[in-house]
Amino acid sequence: MTQNFDKHQHKIAAESARPFPASGEALAELIRLMADQHQPADNNPQRKTARFETAERQIVVTVWHPGGSLTAGKCVMLDISAGGAGFLYAGFVHRDSQCVVHVDDEEGNRSQIPALVMWCRFLSRSVHAIGVRWIEPIDVRQFVPKRDWLEQMANSDQFVNAELTGRMLAVGFD
Repeated sequence: MTQNFDKHQHKIAAESARPFPASGEALAELIRLMADQHQPADNNPQRKTARFETAERQIVVTVWHPGGSLTAGKCVMLDISAGGAGFLYAGFVHRDSQCVVHVDDEEGNRSQIPALVMWCRFLSRSVHAIGVRWIEPIDVRQFVPKRDWLEQMANSDQFVNAELTGRMLAVGFD
């Protein structure tokens, strides 16, 4: 865990998160701009886990800045993987800053995931694209609809039958 990870402190900060500065057409333009700069997962040999689009999911991110201040802001998540995530953030964040991503899973439960900022790219006067790496890998299936996960994994070179689990009840067999 990160040295500045105090769940209660981050939860309090997240409750008073500043709103995301773009909405409607401005957000659509930022996402289009990000898509133009976006590198496909297939072309990135460093990517170890499958990336899943999140349909612009609203999240909250709390960041420890190098000066020691804790800020919280509502963000738009663009994608997620077992190793990290990408999102739009209102402001600049230094590389290696510690942060916590507050995201709801598919069942509506809020998770606090500690992460490190890997990169921060300027998009507009007040919005940056941020890439984070989770401190510990997560089970991405909690945050991605099962249908999307199964479709992408079935079409991926990373698909492993061992990742599929299930149970069957057989009645009436000897």
